[in-house]
Amino acid sequence: MGKAKILIVEDEAIIAKDLQWRLEGMGYDAPLIVATGQEAINTAHETAPDLILMDIMLLGPMDGIEAANRIREKADIPVIYLTAYADEEVLERAKITEPFGYLIKPIGDRELHGNIEITLHKHRVDKKLRENEKWLYTVLTSIGDAVITTDTNGHIIFMNPAAEELTGWKKEEVAGNTLENIFNIINENTGEKVENPVQKVLRQGSVVGLANNTVLITRNGTRVPIDDSGAPIKDEKGNILGVVMVFSDITARKKAEALLLQSKKDWEDTFNTITDMITIHDKDFNIIRANKAAEKILGLPLMETSRVACYKYYHGTANPPESCPSCQCLKTGEPSTFELYEPHLNMFLELRAMPRFDRDNKLIGLIHVARDISERKKIEEEIKKAKVEWEMTFDSANEFIILVDKELNIARCNRSFAKFAKKTVDEIIGRKCSLFFPCDAARDDDAKPASNIEIKTDSGHWLYLSSYSILDERGEFLHTIIMATDITDMKNTQQRLLKSEDELRTRIKELEDFYEMAVGRELKMKELKNEIGKLKKTLAKEKETKEKLISE
Repeated sequence: MGKAKILIVEDEAIIAKDLQWRLEGMGYDAPLIVATGQEAINTAHETAPDLILMDIMLLGPMDGIEAANRIREKADIPVIYLTAYADEEVLERAKITEPFGYLIKPIGDRELHGNIEITLHKHRVDKKLRENEKWLYTVLTSIGDAVITTDTNGHIIFMNPAAEELTGWKKEEVAGNTLENIFNIINENTGEKVENPVQKVLRQGSVVGLANNTVLITRNGTRVPIDDSGAPIKDEKGNILGVVMVFSDITARKKAEALLLQSKKDWEDTFNTITDMITIHDKDFNIIRANKAAEKILGLPLMETSRVACYKYYHGTANPPESCPSCQCLKTGEPSTFELYEPHLNMFLELRAMPRFDRDNKLIGLIHVARDISERKKIEEEIKKAKVEWEMTFDSANEFIILVDKELNIARCNRSFAKFAKKTVDEIIGRKCSLFFPCDAARDDDAKPASNIEIKTDSGHWLYLSSYSILDERGEFLHTIIMATDITDMKNTQQRLLKSEDELRTRIKELEDFYEMAVGRELKMKELKNEIGKLKKTLAKEKETKEKLISE
């Protein structure tokens, strides 16, 4: 620390020079001497000395007391008055300027030095104290929490703006009032009044907090949930001087907590409602959480008290199986999806393993989702079997079966049709069906089946056709399936039967004519009747055969 700079304000030059010499001899820096009040003001503002020795009686209209007062208004410089007079009136005027000392001339070295050192030390301490008070006041008035301080009787000494806003009271209105008159707190659940925290702090002599669910009733009657703590203010000897209370509006926090609790409940309800088995594993293959489905199917114990190794309950093994894809996920940190049959559970499973990472992206475990697909696998096998059976039926059918698209291109055909077309199946697929038979007549423009029809091909074959459209779930056209039966033999038989029928009718007519000519001839009549009866039986039999062929 450098030398203290002292400004001498003295109108008697000899006394001023003597002071300057003595001060420098004591190790102080006293470079300037002024004789009037105005000079003292100007020099103090220009040089900012550490201390001013101010003679009360000065030259000019302004005395030392007035000069000190005007300096004090703009600068924080300690002043020690020097005077040869000690009357009460002068002392009272001097007190107003809050001087650090008052020395009566003549002044001894020891007295001068002691007062200067005490003044400089006290000024430094007071300045530091004022700075601390300013910092503290700024902090208390700026923080978002409400702060109220009281004395040991519970009377309010200080209230920051946050406390004013929260309680609805201004500090000017509550100064000197007791805390319980403006700080009305009750239990949110019971409605009962809560003990005054100041009294509780004074009784216990330590920091105390309010119970949960404490509500502050503000000046206008609004109920605000708050968090609160009170602490004793003690001096250096541990004596309690008062109480400081800090509280805050936790409405937003309460809402957030309620939302968090609801979200947690919704998550847990969803987690436990899912029928898939969901287990959460740590990196050591232990199940740390499971939903209800997993607990039931795997038969898990209470995980709060047991070490639950996943491989024991999923695979029935004493160690992680090398082939387990979920175990591999813990090693690689990569997600995986797979299906397998698990003998231990006697079920087919669709498994999804997703790695879990902490905020530092370190692998800490996995989420394991297992779905029982045994029923699906059973259905798939049945579908596969049915498909094989259908394929066999499709290819072994005597009827021609083809699928055509909108442009009448053949998408599929069976072996009977390939044999009829005298082509391989691969040679037929993709070609127009009209190249093999007049299929336009069988095309269905609407969703309803086309009428059954008979057609004759260019090769002379007769076909009996039926068709219907295949639509998707939106009712849009996919394919037309056409089934054809070769009825060439039946048609030829029909033609032969028709020809036989005509011949029989001609013969019967001839016999009838003959019968008429042989009337009166008894013997001939009998023979003719027998012949006619035989012919009629033959005709009936032929007719029955024809009808049977047609019905087939």
